[in-house]
Amino acid sequence: MEYSKEDLMEAKKQIWGVGENMGTEESKKIWEENAQFWDNAMGDESNEALRI
Repeated sequence: MEYSKEDLMEAKKQIWGVGENMGTEESKKIWEENAQFWDNAMGDESNEALRI
């Protein structure tokens, strides 16, 4: 499955809690909710999302 740059940027915002002051437990919960998305988007070789 292919993801747009906008999809990846939105996922980053959700995971990193951009604009919010989140604690470790909340960040971990959000990461776990989005883990499958990232596994699918990054694949085994990563992609440009890490270089944005």
